[in-house]
Amino acid sequence: MADFKELAPRLSFIENKERPHAYLVRTHANFRRPLPEEDAMLIMESMK
Repeated sequence: MADFKELAPRLSFIENKERPHAYLVRTHANFRRPLPEEDAMLIMESMK
């Protein structure tokens, strides 16, 4: 299972690395923008 705290610094769509949870609370992840392919791959790899 992925650990968001470890993964967040590596994700390019999370611009504010000090408050990564803000990208997931009360909004659609990434503010409805498509995830970059590199970020999607990192997320999928971390879930293996």
